Amino acid sequence: MISLPELQLVFDNLDEGIIFITRSRRVIANNAAACRLLGHQTALDKLCPGILQGADCAKHCDLNDQCTFITENRTDGINQDIVVRRPDGALIQLRMCAIALPDETHCAIVLRGTNW
Repeated sequence: MISLPELQLVFDNLDEGIIFITRSRRVIANNAAACRLLGHQTALDKLCPGILQGADCAKHCDLNDQCTFITENRTDGINQDIVVRRPDGALIQLRMCAIALPDETHCAIVLRGTNW
């Protein structure tokens, strides 16, 4: 059986950024690639719209005050291209896949860098 520390090692060495958020849009887990892509030292305990600034999905969730991927129960996943403003002001284009987890209280977001 693979141990949790071994899974964490793989999780943190992926090129894709991975973020887990709650229905209230708070980041409860992320990997190192998510921080690199988004320009944050950590995303933990931040609100998703704060780290995905400028993305249409973040604006939509902000208006509804909750993660709309979870409330729509999108376990099939939603793929979309987003443009995010990093804390240094740089714009970065990402491919995002958001998946509502079966427990209906969490969402996984996978981020992949793209070319302009």
